[in-house]
Amino acid sequence: MYNFPVRKQYTLPIIPLEECLAKTHGSGKGCDVYTHLCITCKVIRLLRELYRNTLRQEILSGFPEWLSALHDIGKVTPAFQQKIHTAANQVVDLGKELEENSFGHAFNSWVLLKNDYGETFARMAGWHHGTGAANTGLHTVENEELGGAAWRALRKKLIARLKETLSLPECNLNEIPPEQEPLILGAAILADWLSSGMDIPFGQFPDDEAVENAIRKAGFSTFEVIPRLAFSDIYPFQPTPLQQICSEKVEPGGVYLIESEMGSGKTEAALYLAYRLLEQKKANGIYFALPTQLTSERIHQRMNAFLEKILPDHPTKKSLLIHGDAWLQWNLWEPGESGQTVKDIPDEWFQSKKRALLAPFGVGTVDQALMSVINVKHKALRAFALSGKAVIIDEVHSYDNYTGTLIQKLVNRLREWGCTVIILSATLTEKVRKALLAFKPDNLSEAYPLLTLETARNEVSDYPVSSVQAKAEVLLEYCSDETECLRLAIQNANAGQQVLWIENRVSDAQRIFEMLSTEQGASIEIGLIHSRFPACVREENETRWVDLLGKNGGAQRRTKGRILIGTQVLEQSIDTDADFLVSRLAPSDMLFQRIGRLWRHRVLDPLRPPDTQRKTVILYDPVFDDSERFFQERKNCLPYEGYVLWRTHLLWRGLKRLSLPEDIRPVLENTYSEREETGSILSLKMELNNHRDQMERLAGIAQGCADLPREDDLATTRYGEEPTVQVLLIRKGNGGLPLSEGLHSPFAEAPISLPSPDTPFAERKNAVRALSATLIKVRQSLAPSYEAFPTAFLSHLLWTGIPDGARPVRAAWLDESWELLDQSGRSLNLTYHPKTGYSKRKESS
Repeated sequence: MYNFPVRKQYTLPIIPLEECLAKTHGSGKGCDVYTHLCITCKVIRLLRELYRNTLRQEILSGFPEWLSALHDIGKVTPAFQQKIHTAANQVVDLGKELEENSFGHAFNSWVLLKNDYGETFARMAGWHHGTGAANTGLHTVENEELGGAAWRALRKKLIARLKETLSLPECNLNEIPPEQEPLILGAAILADWLSSGMDIPFGQFPDDEAVENAIRKAGFSTFEVIPRLAFSDIYPFQPTPLQQICSEKVEPGGVYLIESEMGSGKTEAALYLAYRLLEQKKANGIYFALPTQLTSERIHQRMNAFLEKILPDHPTKKSLLIHGDAWLQWNLWEPGESGQTVKDIPDEWFQSKKRALLAPFGVGTVDQALMSVINVKHKALRAFALSGKAVIIDEVHSYDNYTGTLIQKLVNRLREWGCTVIILSATLTEKVRKALLAFKPDNLSEAYPLLTLETARNEVSDYPVSSVQAKAEVLLEYCSDETECLRLAIQNANAGQQVLWIENRVSDAQRIFEMLSTEQGASIEIGLIHSRFPACVREENETRWVDLLGKNGGAQRRTKGRILIGTQVLEQSIDTDADFLVSRLAPSDMLFQRIGRLWRHRVLDPLRPPDTQRKTVILYDPVFDDSERFFQERKNCLPYEGYVLWRTHLLWRGLKRLSLPEDIRPVLENTYSEREETGSILSLKMELNNHRDQMERLAGIAQGCADLPREDDLATTRYGEEPTVQVLLIRKGNGGLPLSEGLHSPFAEAPISLPSPDTPFAERKNAVRALSATLIKVRQSLAPSYEAFPTAFLSHLLWTGIPDGARPVRAAWLDESWELLDQSGRSLNLTYHPKTGYSKRKESS
C-alpha cells in the first residue's frame, strides 16, 4: 500500500479554465479539458444512438455519460497543467516547480471524485487508463500538487459547466450495480480513445457531425442482416435435427450447450442461431472463440463465408481474426494521394490487441475473451466489447482445470453482460455441464446428441435429438506392441487405405515417421504433420494433406495408399478422413476426437478399398500393465494427467467395439466418475485432485483485482505449460550477407531483406511477416540459448526480450547436414530436417 504524507493546505495560483489543457496538438496546445470531456460524453451518446434498440443502448445510458464527462477532472491540477504546458512549449507560472504524483492524472481523478461521487465511481475514473493504485490512502484533496482551495473552486466551476452544457441525467452514482462496472468503465475508455483520436486543435469545439465522422471512420456503424433467411439459404443443405432445434429455440441471454458427435455440423448450428439473434436485434455481433490459433484461422474462413451470405454490402462484411499473432494478417496502411495514408479495409481501427474484440464480428482464441475476466490492463474495454454479442465457445472439452475454471467464470460474466453464450463440444461430462450453468439442476438428460438450454430466466431444458449420422460400429484393438501396429499400418496402406497415426508427442511422431519411412515401399506415401515446422512449411504441408484426405480428395484417394503421422493437430485442426486409425492412448475425450477422423465423410465411403473395416488400434505402453511401475513412471504420461490416462486404460482395454454416438456419453462418464482407489493409484488420484485444487485457486487469483494489472503478453490464460520461444534458422554463413541487412533462410528462395529502424512501418511489417513465416515455435527447453546467437539485430522488427529476462526469439545457423550451430559454429545438439522437422539430436548409445 502506498502512503502519502498529509501536507499543510496550499493555494497555488490558478489559470483560466479555458487554458487548462487536456491534450497537446503536434508540438503546441491541443484541446482544453472542458472540450475533451464534452466531446467524450458526446461520443457516448452518439454510440448509444448507433446501438439503438440493442442492449448496448441501455449500457450507454446514465452512468457512462457521467464517467465520460468527469474522468479527466484530475487534469485540472497545477502539477498536470505545468507538465502539459511545458510539453506544448508553453510557459505557465505557478510560482514554483511541481512534480505530479507517480500515478498521474487518472489517480488524481480518483482522489478528487471520491468524496462527492462515491468510491466506486471515483475508482472507475482512476482506472480509465487500464490500471490503478492500491487505494487512495492518505492522498487527499489537500495535497500540494492538486492546488488547494483556488484549484478546487476551479474544478467545481468546470463540473458545474459540464452538468449544464451536457444536461447530465439524474443518477445515483453511489449505487452502481457491480456487474455493470466493467461495462461502464469499458464504454468510457472507448469514448475517451475515440475523442482523443480526433486530435482537436486548441480553441476549436467540434460539432456533432465531426464527432459522428470520427466514430464512423473508426469502423463503428450499424449493420442489418438480410431478413428471413432459411438455413438452406446460407448452407447448401437442409438442416439436421440438431441444427433445426437450435434455430427454433432463440433465447437471447441464454446459455446453449450443444453436444454432438464429431463432424455433425455444430459450427453451422451455432452460426445459424447467431444469425437468428442478429435478425431479431438481440445480438450486436459475434465472437467465435477456439482453443488454438490454428483452429481459429480455419473457422475464420468459414465465418467469412457465413457473413457473405447474411450481410448485404457493408464495411463489416468480413470478420477480424483475433489472436496473439493475428496482427501479421491484419491489413497494412497503404500510401494514398499527397503522401497521406488510407485504409485498405474499414476496420483498421480495431486492428489493435486491446481494441480487436470491439469489431462486430471476430474469430480468435478463447484467451482473448478470457482477458475480460482476468487481471490485465483494459479488461473492462474487452468486457464492453463482448457485451450483447453472441459468443460461441468451441471445443470446451479441450481445456485443463485452470483454463476451464476461467471459462466457467467467463460464461457467468457474459450472461451478466447481456451475451448469448453458445458452447460446442463433442464430449462434456455432467459435472462440467452443471458447472457451465448458473442454475444447477439435480439431473441432466443423458441423451446424446443433446441441446441443453438455460434461459435468461434460469430455466433449464433438455432437447434430445437424433444423430445426423447413421449409427456406426467402430472396431477396436488394444495393443501394446508397437511393431505390430507398424505392420498393420503398412498392411492397410498397401491395400490402398488412407491411414492416420496420431501420437501425443512430437518426438514420438518423428520416430514413428522414420520407422515407417524405412519399411514402406514406393507404392505408399508417408507424411508427417506437427508443430515443429515453420509456419510456411506447415501451411503447405497441411493444405496438401487436406487436399488428399479431406472431403474433396476423392480422386486422389484411389491413386495409392498413404500413412499420415501427426500429433494433436490431426484431431483438432485439419479436415482429414481416415480409412484406418492408429492412436496412442490418450484420455477418452481425446480418443473420441481422434476416432471422429475415422470415416469422417460418408460421401467418401464408396471410394474405400474393398473389405475395409472401420477400425481403430489404440497403442499403449506396457507400463500400464503394472500399476506400481506406472506410478513410478507417471511423468511419461505428459501432456496428459496420469490418473486420467489410468482410468482410460482400465476402461478401453476391455472394449472391442464402439457404437457411435450412443457410447460417447457412458464411456466419458465412466472415465471421469468418482471411484475408490487403493495403493499407488490412490496416490496418483490424490496428486490429480491436489493439482486441480491448485489450478482452481490460481484461476481465482488470476481473476482478482490487483492494482497493477499485467500487460496482455503476460496474461495467464493457460497454466503449467512450459514457455515457448521462436527459433530462427539461418543458412550457415548467411551467404556472406551481414545479418543487419538480410537473412538467407532455409525456407525462402531469396534472402529476406531487413529494413532499417527508420524505414516506413508498412515495409517493416512486410519484413516481419516474411520472418514470422520462417520461425519455429518450440518449448524453451528445446531451444538454443539466447547467448549462443544473440538476436539484437532483429530488435527493431521483433520483440527479442530484455537482459536477464524473457528471450522469446532465438537463432542458430543451419549447416548442410541439417545440424544447428551457435554463432561460433559449435554444435547445439539440435537438428532440423525437411522431412521430420525440428528435434533434439539423439544421443548415441
